[in-house]
Amino acid sequence: MGDFNSSTAEVGAAFGKVGLERVVGGAKANGDTFDQVWTTAGIDTQNSAQVKTDGVADHKYAGYTEIS
Repeated sequence: MGDFNSSTAEVGAAFGKVGLERVVGGAKANGDTFDQVWTTAGIDTQNSAQVKTDGVADHKYAGYTEIS
């Protein structure tokens, strides 16, 4: 997970090759996502969401997910 400073398509092209799936990401004005969370295919995730950072980060929202 992280702030990849790259489009969802670019990150997805690289991560998809190694079997990762995007769980959550926050939308930018152009439709791309940032602060993305990716997991290995088949991982059980719960409560994935965007949460407000209330100014503690450089983005308004950050990706969050619980892995069980």
